[in-house]
Amino acid sequence: MSDVVDDINDKHMQPWSDACQRDGIVNTPLTPFIDQELLYNKHINIDGTRIESTGFTYSHPTLELSSMREILEDYVQLGLLPASLTGREAFYSRSDVDLLQAGASGVDLGGHGDSADFVGEAEEDPRAS
Repeated sequence: MSDVVDDINDKHMQPWSDACQRDGIVNTPLTPFIDQELLYNKHINIDGTRIESTGFTYSHPTLELSSMREILEDYVQLGLLPASLTGREAFYSRSDVDLLQAGASGVDLGGHGDSADFVGEAEEDPRAS
């Protein structure tokens, strides 16, 4: 399991560092680093019926894309999230050698770079204009 975690962190930490450096972010609590314990099969579920029985109501009962965009924009304005990761362009791409080695080992490479697209979104990016 530790090899899997090391591979995951190796893949994501360098692009994250590059994006932070490119966007002038020197200190942020956000990180793509994952601890090995998070991959163990220990699910945590919370049933909200007890708190709802007290009269509590959720401000946001469902997760909406617009709410997520709002949070990301706040993080960008606070200097916690690289703005370049909220766009639609790929800024980081693994080298051809890395791609060939990964392909030879039978790993599904998916895309050839890290991109911050929202999957299934049809609307225009407001920053594009």
